[in-house]
Amino acid sequence: MSIILGVFSAFGTIIIMLWLHIKHKWKLLEKWNIPHTKPTFRNLGHMRNVLLAKDKNQFLKVGGPYMNNSVNNTTGQQWKRIRSPLSPSFSSGKLKQMASIVTSCTQNTISCLKLAKDGNRINPYAQIKFYIFACVTFSGLTRNEIIGNAIFMLIAGNDTTETTITFLLYNLSTHPQVQEKIIKEIDEVVAREGDLNYQNVNKIKISDMCVKETLRMYAPTLRNARCGQKDMRIKGFLFPKNVIIDIPLYEIHHDPDIWDKPCEFRPESLLVLVLGIALA
Repeated sequence: MSIILGVFSAFGTIIIMLWLHIKHKWKLLEKWNIPHTKPTFRNLGHMRNVLLAKDKNQFLKVGGPYMNNSVNNTTGQQWKRIRSPLSPSFSSGKLKQMASIVTSCTQNTISCLKLAKDGNRINPYAQIKFYIFACVTFSGLTRNEIIGNAIFMLIAGNDTTETTITFLLYNLSTHPQVQEKIIKEIDEVVAREGDLNYQNVNKIKISDMCVKETLRMYAPTLRNARCGQKDMRIKGFLFPKNVIIDIPLYEIHHDPDIWDKPCEFRPESLLVLVLGIALA
């Protein structure tokens, strides 16, 4: 009997200590004047919402010796050291060098689609050649950092592009009038310039607006985050050092106070927002 009472006593002590710890954490939010829902004992603070969440994948942490050493999972001096050799990879000169690779992949994709249109069974992954353009010198990086950042680039570059193109095609297929405008504009640029290349691709303005509107409606990532390196006060709110600040992209992109008809595909949305004008 004494053993059972001892177990219950220890368990009760642990629960009380956890509860006091949770209450102490939420008092900090009150101190910083940050709006929040107070934790309750029934919800185990807010853990019940996490444990019963439909999509538990959002609470999983990225781990492992490789991804933990990628540029998106590091901070401080390690982040600066990794970022330094990566930055030149995104210069306009390096992007220009990749234009011929993009053209080659596009031609292979068109050939693949023509075969499919004629009723041929094809394996698109066998038809389309994927190129890895190694334009980064990983000087000063460890083996785990090199592997982690190579994986991160493939994930960030492939998945986001694939998602954007998929939703762009969906938007254009459900708005044929916009699709016709894009075709007309591209035909005019090609007739005038002879081809679409790195220099004149920026002249297809309607296509650019459609891509940006697709990114607004269906952003490849729903949030972004920053971690302050020192205490900051912005508009009366205190952001202590090392507190992660989440930027809710989806909510911003669909805020009716910012966008007119935010759930509709309107390529001119950004022009309306910035310049106050709409396309005819």
